[in-house]
Amino acid sequence: PYNAQLLRRSAFAERARGHLEAALGFGEATLRLDPRGSSMYYWHGLTLLDLRRPAEARAAFDRTVELQPAAWYARVKRALVDVTEGDLAAARRSMRAARPSIEAGPLAANVGRVGYDLVCLLDSASAAVL
Repeated sequence: PYNAQLLRRSAFAERARGHLEAALGFGEATLRLDPRGSSMYYWHGLTLLDLRRPAEARAAFDRTVELQPAAWYARVKRALVDVTEGDLAAARRSMRAARPSIEAGPLAANVGRVGYDLVCLLDSASAAVL
């Protein structure tokens, strides 16, 4: 119960098995032991998003970005949370905030991977790359 790496891997395994509540529990235990683990906040955010808990998912993605400012994958998922709640203005702000620290290529590639429904959030340079 006091091994953050084992708890993290258990969270990943449970998530892969589709046991989201169990993954959430292991993720919370991991974050209690390792509160600066930016990748765990990201994965925790994904689980919360899948459980349709957008406010908590948003906080997890924001914490990922706070700990790792160049985490473009977290910024894209953060924007996706805003889109799911119907707040396109907030989603665009999130993507604009990502642009100064992230090259257009990686940002566009990740948006393309997530789905073209987020292309409308890109600035013109990132959209041109995509």
